[in-house]
Amino acid sequence: MLATFRPCFTAPTFEVFTALVAGLVAQPVSRTVCGMLTGAGLARVWHHCRAHRFFSAARWCPQRVGLVLAELIVTCLLAPGASITVAVDDTLFGRRGKKVHAAGWFHDGSAAGQTKLGYGNNWVVVAIIVTLPFVSRPVALPVLAALAVKGGSSKPDLARDLIDLIAERFADRDIHIVADAAYGCRAFIGLGDGMTMTTRVKANAVFSQLAPPRTGKRGRPRLKGDRIGTPADIAGSATWRTVRVSRYGTTSTVQITEQVCLWYGTWRTDTVQVILVRETGKKAVPAKGYGIALVTTDLEATAEEIIARRGTDRSIRTSLSQHPDHLVRAARPQPHRHSPASRLGTLVQAQNRTLHLGHARQAPTPDHRRPISTHLTPTSHNPRNPGSPASLGSSRRMKCKSRGLRPRRV
Repeated sequence: MLATFRPCFTAPTFEVFTALVAGLVAQPVSRTVCGMLTGAGLARVWHHCRAHRFFSAARWCPQRVGLVLAELIVTCLLAPGASITVAVDDTLFGRRGKKVHAAGWFHDGSAAGQTKLGYGNNWVVVAIIVTLPFVSRPVALPVLAALAVKGGSSKPDLARDLIDLIAERFADRDIHIVADAAYGCRAFIGLGDGMTMTTRVKANAVFSQLAPPRTGKRGRPRLKGDRIGTPADIAGSATWRTVRVSRYGTTSTVQITEQVCLWYGTWRTDTVQVILVRETGKKAVPAKGYGIALVTTDLEATAEEIIARRGTDRSIRTSLSQHPDHLVRAARPQPHRHSPASRLGTLVQAQNRTLHLGHARQAPTPDHRRPISTHLTPTSHNPRNPGSPASLGSSRRMKCKSRGLRPRRV
């Protein structure tokens, strides 16, 4: 499977790539660049500068490796012509030091205390959701990532750039994006044909009726209809129905209500569908009238399908939580366009996903399924060994012309 990545490298660089991947698999304790050489049995054959140069100066693009990895996953783990579900999230990797590039204070949901802040590198990660034959739940396989830099592009803009790369690569397939409420913003206005976005709605979001028909009079036509209100206003006058939905690996009974409208303040004239969900097992209805509120641009799927699709977003959090900070340690990161840290993360990315593909090809029968970790490689537990995320570095803005994306201001 590593031969699939051959077009991404020169002949000498590909030799180093295959050796380091083999060493990363065979060396479960010392997760360093020199540890990879030791695991591959090349510590006394190659000089360590040959491995360090692979991350700092060799001519290869992490984005290209990520797209080849995505194509390998789609080809091997998805049915021909099937739609691609893409999950987007960001994660913080604790890195400290004067020479750590782009480190800063970012929101960290897993941090202790009320402030929920952490110091390190913040990465926007895009993962493809697949169902493996030896796992009983959906699995998120990260393929692309971008480094968020203070004063640079926002995290939603970085996520849109990565999504555009995938959309351009798979122009013949439908792409469904799932993300949390932080990505329900103007960065995702005007998705191309065959692309949808599903996210949670903030409690203060305001929705409007669809634009009324043109009156034939002079002047600009109305772009939106009458005000509907917040999700709480929708829940107060809604008619609820009871359905059974599959989410988070279980099937439960919930009450839902849905409405087609406009989220004009965020997604302008893109028609959306708002779905409110509340549990039936609780004794009292929440004060706001609903449990969670979802918004999607997919007008063809049913509400049950949208809720199940949104439930797969949890798999990317599971995948990111199982890539600890001390996963690997690169040489001192420098502020290059593709820093050694991001390139080392790309190597770990490719190694982990090829292991998934290898297990999927030799998977047991469904009767022998068992839950396993989405991270198949042992990791070091040395707190002095800081890590680098499985990432692909910063991405440049690319337009998906084949899907007719609207131009956006940078």
